[in-house]
Amino acid sequence: MNFRWHFTTLVACSLLTVAAGLKGSEQVTTLSRPESTYQVVPEGLAEVRWGKLAAQLVNNQAVAPDHAAGYNGLQSIRYDGGPSPFVPRFAGLNLEHVNNGVATADRDLQFEPRKHPMELRRLDAETYELYQAPLPNTGLESSTRFVFREPHFIDVTFECIPRLGRFPYAHLNVFWASYILKPEDMSLYFLGRKKGQKGEAWVQGVTPKHGVMATHRGAKDHRQFQHDNPFPLTLVFNESDYEYTRPVYYGRYGDFVWIVMFRERDLVRFTQSPSGGGEGNPAWDFQWFIERPRKDKLYRLVYRAVYKPWVDRQDVLREYDQFVKSGGKD
Repeated sequence: MNFRWHFTTLVACSLLTVAAGLKGSEQVTTLSRPESTYQVVPEGLAEVRWGKLAAQLVNNQAVAPDHAAGYNGLQSIRYDGGPSPFVPRFAGLNLEHVNNGVATADRDLQFEPRKHPMELRRLDAETYELYQAPLPNTGLESSTRFVFREPHFIDVTFECIPRLGRFPYAHLNVFWASYILKPEDMSLYFLGRKKGQKGEAWVQGVTPKHGVMATHRGAKDHRQFQHDNPFPLTLVFNESDYEYTRPVYYGRYGDFVWIVMFRERDLVRFTQSPSGGGEGNPAWDFQWFIERPRKDKLYRLVYRAVYKPWVDRQDVLREYDQFVKSGGKD
């Protein structure tokens, strides 16, 4: 691949740190550490191998032969040469929406991250970022760091800064989608319960159709966000009767499992569609709300994804416990 080197200065880093109100030890991506040295990947695609896994990371430009413009994240991931769970035309861990609760019929605004260039940055053989300059409508500038760790981890840090003070409903919503290629079981599974009940048990998250009973919030998440009604992104605010008790979900893909886990403090919401990637191709999604955002302040979401051979549900919880012990609870 042809790379070009990018250098910035410590002075720029100091200015941004003051603006974001962060301590140096808290800086993670090139958004909060602009002095970092990285390579821009102009082709918009990087192949990464670690342990028994291989993945293709893409920005939102088209890549032959299959990848469509507008989608970003993991174009594919394979364990020991096995199948990739993602629809080849689309992606997994795709930054799909940024919205502020205002309804619009303009699909370019509904799917704003698809429509504006992303830069794929290589920091080393296991560390990449997707950077996007401030979006024209919502003003969100962001960088997503992917660290590929053995044996089967993808540790992700999403940092963002609102550059416009447009918060008519005092929140920003950021939404990710993973488009799954015709799994035998289209469901998400998580530990939770019906709202209003106690205890926890495994819940099979199934939605009757796109945008109906789509979102499962955490048991500790009692927030209500105002928005225009009707709202065109039906997945965002249409909630199910269930809530999760631990911030981890999984979906089966043949003999493999896709697990995504989060910090409790981030109050992420799980969302699903039976047809988000086309008929028979469900979307296994999640979303994150920034409450009372402030212009030029930095915000951060941390999570881990795992793709590995299926063992059992106890193995899913062991992976989550390991994430918590590694700092994923903070």
